[in-house]
Amino acid sequence: MDKVYGLSQEMKENGIRHDCWNSNVLIKVMMVLNKPNEATELFEEMIQCGFQPTIHTYTMMMKLYFHARNPKMGFTIWDQKARNGCCLDVNSYIIHWRANQGRKM
Repeated sequence: MDKVYGLSQEMKENGIRHDCWNSNVLIKVMMVLNKPNEATELFEEMIQCGFQPTIHTYTMMMKLYFHARNPKMGFTIWDQKARNGCCLDVNSYIIHWRANQGRKM
């Protein structure tokens, strides 16, 4: 993680902005490491920089929140995804459906 943050800082110092692809990779790393707060920070920074999250970004964030047992945020991302005109795909529906099944239990 130190190397990831170091690289990110080095990019900023050299005037290299993150793009959507860089952000998705970093969010994926945070997802794998089960660090929802750090992933959220990256997600918010991505949006503040003017990058439109992709379907992959939204899907990763939904999955992260549902796995972190924070369904409220997972469903918030689902709603945000739809509001921003990002089309929903099969993976999104499966993640959403599974989360709804957990609510019924």
